[in-house]
Amino acid sequence: MTDELRFLSINEINALLKATRDARDHAVIVLFLTTGIFLNELQNLQLTDVDWDKKLLHVKGSRERDLPLNTQAFEALARWTQQRMTTPNPALFVTNKGTVKELSARSIDHLLRKYGQKAGIPKPVNVHLLRNTYAIRLFAEGATAKEGAKLLGITDFESIHRYASTSSAQASQGDSADQPTTIPDTRGHASQLLSKLLPTKPSLRQGYGGKASNLKTTIRTNPQEVIFGRGTQIKEIRALLQKEQSVLLTGQLGIGKTHLAKYLSRVETASRKKESSVELIYLINQL
Repeated sequence: MTDELRFLSINEINALLKATRDARDHAVIVLFLTTGIFLNELQNLQLTDVDWDKKLLHVKGSRERDLPLNTQAFEALARWTQQRMTTPNPALFVTNKGTVKELSARSIDHLLRKYGQKAGIPKPVNVHLLRNTYAIRLFAEGATAKEGAKLLGITDFESIHRYASTSSAQASQGDSADQPTTIPDTRGHASQLLSKLLPTKPSLRQGYGGKASNLKTTIRTNPQEVIFGRGTQIKEIRALLQKEQSVLLTGQLGIGKTHLAKYLSRVETASRKKESSVELIYLINQL
């Protein structure tokens, strides 16, 4: 059927995100997958459009709206701001080489296709495909037509109906590989844990001064995602825990020790399928 909606399966999303190691490109793809933002909207984003405190992305233009950022999107943006070169150009996404300027539509389309091919995805990966993926998963998470229209920035009932219908049809297929389950966080199993315990801090904390959105984040971060980095540390900690050794986490305030402890506790408990008897101690040093 020629008008059938095309979207990425959970396995294809995992492959795409694992294939993307550049911080900027990773953030671009994560934003498309977790917010459904339009291409021209992403191009026009500025550093001040990210509200780090409220975890919101302010989208300007004819479809002005505030989009909630889940943990994966927040971390991807924070990591990119740390690596983004210092420049007077206010654009959120800028070029890495040559004269610094905002990414063009052609550049974004090229990077999506490049990583799609690298991930071995047979269908062409473009903004439209990623937006379809977000929309279908949005309704799979239980969004209403009104919430979906607001987040997607559209008022076309036919499009909303197609997204919702495709989501319902996929859900009725059960546990197929193409079932639109939660968008994966795609940072290593250990890294995901560490990202909650040791969250990445953005280099810029400039708010846009807008009002907080009433909309909840409807695309949840997948707890089984492959975390981007930090895998070695988590592997070492888990190896000690599996030997029934207590682990002491220390460090300055604000690096995420509490989150890490909770993540490790949850993972160890789940892997043993019983209440973990391992003691995980963390100290918060206020320097």
